[in-house]
Amino acid sequence: MRRRDLFLGLSVLGIAGRGTAFGRPNCSFPERRNPAPLYRRIAATPNDTYATYPHANGFLSDGRIVIAQRGDKSVRYSAVSLDKPDAMHPLAEIAGARMYYAVSHGGLMVAPTLFGARVVDLAKSGKSVLSWDDPEYTKNRSELSGSLRYNQDVDIAMDGSRVLLSRTLYEDKKIVSSSVVQLDIGSGRTLTIAEDIQDPSTGEVVPLDHAHFSPFDPNWICFCDARNRAVRRMWTWHPQHANPARPLVDQSSTTKPLLFTHERALFDRPSLLSIVYGSSPGAPRGLYEVPLSGKPPRLVSESNLDLHCNAGPHSDWYVVSLQGTADRDQQAHLLDLCMRPGGQRDPDWLKSEKGYSFSDVVLVNSKTGARSFLFQGANANNAQPYEVQPAISPDGRWVIIKDARQHNVLGLEVDQNMLREFLAG
Repeated sequence: MRRRDLFLGLSVLGIAGRGTAFGRPNCSFPERRNPAPLYRRIAATPNDTYATYPHANGFLSDGRIVIAQRGDKSVRYSAVSLDKPDAMHPLAEIAGARMYYAVSHGGLMVAPTLFGARVVDLAKSGKSVLSWDDPEYTKNRSELSGSLRYNQDVDIAMDGSRVLLSRTLYEDKKIVSSSVVQLDIGSGRTLTIAEDIQDPSTGEVVPLDHAHFSPFDPNWICFCDARNRAVRRMWTWHPQHANPARPLVDQSSTTKPLLFTHERALFDRPSLLSIVYGSSPGAPRGLYEVPLSGKPPRLVSESNLDLHCNAGPHSDWYVVSLQGTADRDQQAHLLDLCMRPGGQRDPDWLKSEKGYSFSDVVLVNSKTGARSFLFQGANANNAQPYEVQPAISPDGRWVIIKDARQHNVLGLEVDQNMLREFLAG
């Protein structure tokens, strides 16, 4: 397909872009022959610690990051200043907690369990605020103990008032019910945001996950159809503007859909940041902004290798982790993420006996789509919790990643002068 034909096909889908004659950003960017690193230093937490999932807040109001350590029957949580990453201050320990967690501005933390959630106050030595089990489970423990699960990913409103959970009920390993539930921390009352959404082509109930509040307006709730090749991946709910919940991009009738994944609501406007990954039949692939209003997605920066993405409080730059390493044109001294044919696995996707692959982490200029290499991380081949999954600290000083080699958290202190140069260029 010619370039013009490709763009016209995307116009039919309503995909908006910027930066070139055909709406596609310039995604090559110069690399110095002896490039100075874009980070000033690396802070490493102790081994066998990890950070939370990228769409959830893992920072306390004083700037410290909350990290977790899994024991046999409980998870321990500690606060770490990235200026002194070896000094861990114990905060709480929750028996039966699942992997991930979310923290409010006031220090309330939610962690999912198999059948519900626990909310504790980190400012009060982990004092229990709410211990909530699914009412259906408490009524029918013998029937539901082997089939009901609350998913790993949770969120808490920044004011500490509400929690989001996603619930799935199985029967013979088949999903019979899936829902997103909002839990009021003060009263313990629940509100079902979405339930039993069906695949329009098969009628099967789809798994719902990645539920999180928009930090711009927590009345907007974002979640997803968690299947790998979902054509209605991103969903949203709002009490006035999207009730019942609706898909943001419906490609049910599209022959070559853009396959979105790993969405994250932005801080400064009602939009999602999301990835279209390399094996997507539709193109261009890469980093997109998807308005919650239902307006067409906008291509921010093209790449056939993007995997996870994240944003900070100000959307002038984003961070992305790749499926492998960036293409390098040694003659032109370019890092070019556009030229690899879609769907081909990167030949530099290196797997070692220790069970990890290399994953480059890049910064993206949100206005121009330009990219700058930051760091080569190590991504766990067996996934959670040591996928790189980058995040940006609330003050924009650090990029946080998880390291599969040492099983810990790395804080990359971004050189602010070089960052300003990158954003100005």
